[in-house]
Amino acid sequence: MRWKPILLTCTMLIAATVALAQTEVSGNVSGDWVVGGSPYIVVGNCTVPLGETLTIHHGVRVLFDGDFYIRSYGTLIAQGTPTDSVIFSSNASSPGAGDWRYVRISNSGASASRFEYCRFQFGQNAVYVETSDVDIVHCVVRDCSDSGIRISGSTALVDHCTVSDAARGIFAQIGSQVTIQYCEVTDNSGDGIEVNGSTATLDWNIVQRNGNRGIYLNSAGEMTIRRDVVAVNTNAGIYAANTLDVEVWNCTVSQNHLHGIFFFNSPLTLGNTIVDRNTQNGLYGQNSTYSFMYNNVWNNGSDYLGCVAGPWDISADPMYVDPAGDYHLLEGSPCVDAGWPGSAHDPDGTRADIGVYYFDQNHPPQILSYGPVELDTVFLSDTVTFWLSAYDPDGDSLRFEWWHEGALMGTDSTLSIQFSNPGVQQMIGKVLDGWGGGVDSMFWTFMVVDQAVIGSRDGKVPEEIWLGKAYPNPFNASVVIPFYLYRPARVKIALYDVLGRQVAVLFDQQASQGEHSVYWEANGIPSGIYFAVLHSPAEKLVGKLVRLN
Repeated sequence: MRWKPILLTCTMLIAATVALAQTEVSGNVSGDWVVGGSPYIVVGNCTVPLGETLTIHHGVRVLFDGDFYIRSYGTLIAQGTPTDSVIFSSNASSPGAGDWRYVRISNSGASASRFEYCRFQFGQNAVYVETSDVDIVHCVVRDCSDSGIRISGSTALVDHCTVSDAARGIFAQIGSQVTIQYCEVTDNSGDGIEVNGSTATLDWNIVQRNGNRGIYLNSAGEMTIRRDVVAVNTNAGIYAANTLDVEVWNCTVSQNHLHGIFFFNSPLTLGNTIVDRNTQNGLYGQNSTYSFMYNNVWNNGSDYLGCVAGPWDISADPMYVDPAGDYHLLEGSPCVDAGWPGSAHDPDGTRADIGVYYFDQNHPPQILSYGPVELDTVFLSDTVTFWLSAYDPDGDSLRFEWWHEGALMGTDSTLSIQFSNPGVQQMIGKVLDGWGGGVDSMFWTFMVVDQAVIGSRDGKVPEEIWLGKAYPNPFNASVVIPFYLYRPARVKIALYDVLGRQVAVLFDQQASQGEHSVYWEANGIPSGIYFAVLHSPAEKLVGKLVRLN
């Protein structure tokens, strides 16, 4: 039984290898943290000194072994990728919110600190920025005992982030200037976004199902809130108190459990916004001036309290795709083309709609005819002319694009081209409307053959050999390939995939004059495009086959 000690030795070696694949860190840190040293176990507080840089590369896991932090007075860059994040988390066997302190950028000024494609979980204030200039992009922050992202006296961009399951989602304070855009701030136990004594621009965010207010503005400066969904929050959707100026445009404020928008001592401009089905009040104003224009305020406990409707406001069912959470508009919604005429047109070129999501009234162009109708084989010496004929149901102007191997080859309705490389090729013809919102396309896939390689056809009898169309095509289990010889000849028919690899030899023998058919059962051959190549002493012919499983 000598294998037992060997197995034990291997197991011990593996365990030793795993144990070595981690790095304990504390004190001053800088340089590069790479996946080869991951996970990095934070066993004490870490500091990036002024003038130093710490770069954390994609795939690295940073695990905090207790109530510790990483604080940077220099530059901290955590750079993940869409498929390989940098992870900041707890090293506890049963992790929970508040296990570790924070990753903090302090007094770094315009230090170019940046977090991109990072995941923060189980911290207190997971990301804490003070008196610095920081970008937080494509990050996920969750399960924090305090604020998911805390910004103090700083300039910060929070872009395409998800912040959830924290005591408070995003908190900006003490003179910060913040842009929050394309974020989802949901399911936090307190406020979703709080701006206190700071200014902020909030664009294209989803703020919903938070345990207190969706957006809380307290003694804030100039606030711009555009294209935000603020819905199903326990308190008010938007709550503004003692704020210098609040502008809300093209938002959807729906189904909040107290007020839609509450504003106290805070001038409010509200336009192109849906305020609907909030439990107590849609719009509730105290001690504030306001200007309302082109809104839809409907079916709230009370639509207006302490304020009155604007002269162009409406009150009607906005007709959502799904009132339970999909706030796109249905065709026939009263919000379509009902926004302020002075607003920028919607992407479909029509008057602005009311609410976050416009209803696309554009109908895409349609290709009526095209050529070549069939294209299997092209010789390098041949010029091929592709063309499209199309119309637009809305009467918009049309644009054409011709694409080959990722390159734009032309912008007219017709393209004549010679191909310089043999092999399988694809041409794409597109027709687009003048707004760029609709497109119809045609695809050609064909084999480009080097005539010099297969032999010149000059001087050959044109009717030497003929390769018919395979049937059925596309095919499933089997296919028949006909060919005709005007004189006896040795013939080989081989099948190739799109990479030029020979898949099968279907026929290889002397054949008599006349019509022939090759029957082939495609057992074990995956679906895709194939080329049947007929070789004879006189000529080489190619036909395209499509296998569908």
